[in-house]
Amino acid sequence: MLTPSVRRKLKGKSFTVIGANSYIARHIVSTLKALECKCFLYDLQQNSIDHHEHYASVDIREPASVEKINFRSDYTFVFSGLTGTTAGFEKYADFIDVNEKGLLNILSAMRKTKSKSRIIFPSTRLVYKGKKNIPVREDGELAFKTIYSLNKFFCENILHIYHNCFGMTYSIFRICVPYGNKIDGKTSYGTLGHFLSQAAEKKDIVIFGSGLQKRSFIHIEDLINILLSAILSGKSRNRILNIGGPDTLSISNVAKAIARIYGVRVIHSPWPPLSLETESGDTIFDSSAIEQMTRYSYGYRFRDWVKEQKRILEEYSGK
Repeated sequence: MLTPSVRRKLKGKSFTVIGANSYIARHIVSTLKALECKCFLYDLQQNSIDHHEHYASVDIREPASVEKINFRSDYTFVFSGLTGTTAGFEKYADFIDVNEKGLLNILSAMRKTKSKSRIIFPSTRLVYKGKKNIPVREDGELAFKTIYSLNKFFCENILHIYHNCFGMTYSIFRICVPYGNKIDGKTSYGTLGHFLSQAAEKKDIVIFGSGLQKRSFIHIEDLINILLSAILSGKSRNRILNIGGPDTLSISNVAKAIARIYGVRVIHSPWPPLSLETESGDTIFDSSAIEQMTRYSYGYRFRDWVKEQKRILEEYSGK
């Protein structure tokens, strides 16, 4: 939960959100709107999914389109981008155009307007070299197995270069695995969303290999709250910070917890060769830096959240 002090500080700030229709961004905008913050929203689609005001369609691949963005704000969130592991090998041009050139177009436009807005950039666990049962800090060993992870690392370094050369400020948050949803009827997105939708349809949950690889999990509400708390701190300026969460779980344990509730099985399938080659292994985050900075207390634990999902799905579907 956001503290009263954080709420007061956020309420007087303004935010530009690029990629406003994406999963994390929608939750950030919802939180900021509830605080009556001024938000300028942009994405490729013609309309805001959540019907917000002050929304415009922009294509970050096109410099002329990016020039429509209002950068006269305190913070600029850059959530636009393509995600995926193996998809980048087939669509590498799109991944480079959107993820890398898109950020450069944004930075170029901010330079032209002499924007003082601090750039908030979400990065990924996939930049790290996974180490079995060892939490990784921000200075941990890096490894790149996908086009997407290289895109993110490129962007992290471009932000550092633009800070050194042009004085632009940023905060980078490497995010592990968020789950949950507070916006619409879906219970979650990504891997957990897939597991839940399969189980709700009484289909067995299929995972590759043993599923023993571990991840750090964080509920979307905790993710948004700790991120918003951190950007208010001067200690997050021009810095990379991990956001892991309170739970370290294996993919197998997550699948079994969901399967147990719905009375389905967990099926272990052989790894497709390319998926095996791009699998990162354990990615457990050491999030002590941001936790000490914000003094944030997590509101959700996975074991409690998952117990509520069957009831929520049944209520939403009218059963």
